[in-house]
Amino acid sequence: MGGYENRPLGTIHPSTICKRSYCVHIEQNGPYLRNMPKSAAEMTAPLTTAKVASSSYFAGEDGLIEEFQFEYEQLNTFDQKVAYANALPVSLATICVCPLVFSYIVVCEPQNAVDRNNATHVCVTRDGIRYSVDKHKANCRMSMCDVGRTMKTVPFDKITDCDIQEPAGRTACCWAVENTITVVNVDTASSGGQGQEGLPRHEVQIRGLVDPHAFKKLVWKMKREGHGTPSQQVAAPRDINMSRGGNADVSALVQPLMAQNKLLEQQNAMLNEHTALLRKIAAAK
Repeated sequence: MGGYENRPLGTIHPSTICKRSYCVHIEQNGPYLRNMPKSAAEMTAPLTTAKVASSSYFAGEDGLIEEFQFEYEQLNTFDQKVAYANALPVSLATICVCPLVFSYIVVCEPQNAVDRNNATHVCVTRDGIRYSVDKHKANCRMSMCDVGRTMKTVPFDKITDCDIQEPAGRTACCWAVENTITVVNVDTASSGGQGQEGLPRHEVQIRGLVDPHAFKKLVWKMKREGHGTPSQQVAAPRDINMSRGGNADVSALVQPLMAQNKLLEQQNAMLNEHTALLRKIAAAK
């Protein structure tokens, strides 16, 4: 079974474990995998593609509706190919002048893309789309270059468009890499214009979702139902307790009104005096 038997559990990628039938055997040195026999039906059934999911990242999120998984393996493979393809011409031009640039482009940049992808998570809550990029390595991959966690929420009432960009064509230097990544673009009234490389700027761009169509469908459903819309209720006066013992609440409302009425009566009296004075002046002329 691919030489994975008798290996420590922590040294095997989760997607590899999901594709094969193993059982976990606890030994003194830690958990090890043991090949588990399959039934005839299991032997003939097609293997499903394992997905490295982020299903527990938003477990404690308030108002969580659904968390969406990423095709991390496919996304990482694609970004690494793009990084290597873009690195080739730059590396050839700088390897003699500055070998460190070659090391950064060939070693650091592809792994940075992988870490950035693996740190990306998205979910839908009752307030809107919650998009998070966890802490990850960047640049030269030293601790001083770490990028901290970022969290962004796009309320449903602010969303003007949520659409899917299907993969097509080729990308990277000399169009060396086939574009295989599906992208979900979320726009608001504040997005638009040109972003990096002259491309349209979106509020949130989500790459490599396992089921982008389900994500889009849920977002529009939540928006149509009015979720995440700020309450526009007018502040109502305090409820008056009409039962026994409610005199305190009534007096608390009546006393300010009575004081306001007295002020209005005084103003009316002053206006009447002024009016009478003006009439006397007009009659004297």
